[in-house]
Amino acid sequence: MRKKQSQSIWGFIVILGLAAGISVSIRRWVIEPYQIPNSAMKPTLLPGDTIFVWKWPFRTQQPQALLHRGDVIVFSTEPKLEEVKKTYWIRRIVGLPGDHVVMRNGQIILNQTLLASKDSHEVKSLDPSRSSKTREVCTSESFPGSTKDFGTCLRPSSPGEFSEQKVPEGTYLVVSDWRSKTDLDHPLLWSLVPQTAIEGKPWTVWLSIDYSQRTALIPSIRWQRLFQKIE
Repeated sequence: MRKKQSQSIWGFIVILGLAAGISVSIRRWVIEPYQIPNSAMKPTLLPGDTIFVWKWPFRTQQPQALLHRGDVIVFSTEPKLEEVKKTYWIRRIVGLPGDHVVMRNGQIILNQTLLASKDSHEVKSLDPSRSSKTREVCTSESFPGSTKDFGTCLRPSSPGEFSEQKVPEGTYLVVSDWRSKTDLDHPLLWSLVPQTAIEGKPWTVWLSIDYSQRTALIPSIRWQRLFQKIE
């Protein structure tokens, strides 16, 4: 009787171990959820969004065959001395190897061509830490020869800028969709990212919680954002 109980316990432990191993492998190699902590990618992604990031293609193919201007990517930076873990970021590619990129007044100039923009409109601040009177302007941009638009927002009083950058080989220039000067809660307005640091591409929003509208212990879910494709 005791022998059978012992075998059952060991069998259960083995099953748990296999399940944990499979779960870790899937998250590392195939698909992994990430939560958006701030408004750096507003209006594309909002604080409280939880997204799925598709990793498998980047584990089996050369990244340069998968990456294009306008793609949203997740990448990592190595930990600093006081940090234990890597830091993960989500930004949009605007420059490929060899491109020249500059940002003026929150607008991207790619190889001396200003990105086309349309549908500019004023919106109420979505950031609960700011005054409701804060003026924000959102617009849609597109790259030369592309029919795909993506949204950007900024505060006209503090548009983001950076000097001209030539993108080195094996590197991509990324920016946030929030185009104002850097805030403490999302300090990375732009960055040059080695292709070896790219973790994957976001696929979809599978959960979105609006913590600014939280009532008691019940969070407010943004139902309209569920399963929204990330572009």
